[in-house]
Amino acid sequence: MEYLLNFFVKRWWLTALLIAVGGIAGVFLSDLSAPVYLASAAQSLSVDFSATGALSDLDVDRMIAACEDVAVSAEVLNGVSAKTGLQPAAFRAIASVQRTNDRMILSVRGSSEVEALVRAQLWLESTSAVLAAKVRSALQADAARSALAGIVRCGLDLAAEPSSKRCDLSGAALDREIERLSAEAADYERLSAGVSSALRFGTPDFDGIRIRRLTGTRAVFALCGAILGAVAAAAVAWIASLIRRERELRTGA
Repeated sequence: MEYLLNFFVKRWWLTALLIAVGGIAGVFLSDLSAPVYLASAAQSLSVDFSATGALSDLDVDRMIAACEDVAVSAEVLNGVSAKTGLQPAAFRAIASVQRTNDRMILSVRGSSEVEALVRAQLWLESTSAVLAAKVRSALQADAARSALAGIVRCGLDLAAEPSSKRCDLSGAALDREIERLSAEAADYERLSAGVSSALRFGTPDFDGIRIRRLTGTRAVFALCGAILGAVAAAAVAWIASLIRRERELRTGA
């Protein structure tokens, strides 16, 4: 062990050289590998506070999180996959979503600028269409719940004053209407997938999609090459120590 340490100290330049050569070789190999591009599309969104009243930041974040869930849902990914030829799981593996309080950033990778751009366009298009449908379902759920509340009040008034003429329905007919509206509200709530009717979405900005080549792979190759260089230096030191030990044994004999 002492000899190995002395070897590294006295021949530090060899270790540095091998690490540098390994890093440069890694960069060279990364240039030979297939390039990877990342396309990022933005979907703007906002909350209609006139419909919700004051909300905490946590409430707003939960509303936007529901949109993120939709963007990576089977409904959206199946539509994208049908047009890209990728399986939903394969597309999900190369895609990511980031969100703020006023937008979602949909990012997806591709082997060329065109491929990444087309994938981002299709994803943004599908996400925007599905979100719009979810908001419509949420609005219909609100309408059904409002109608249900009115019918329930009507039934309560009728129970308190049987002779009241303020309710057009009574008895079994009233019960059936309450049951129908309850089921309708539940169905629309399920279709909305938790997306609030107070959310508003901007027009998809297809022209604003940004594309960049990922350089992280080059850094990874360079790091791996440098590590291999360090391993090579350690191997040289170890071999040198074995040779020295063998010489010492021969001399002693």
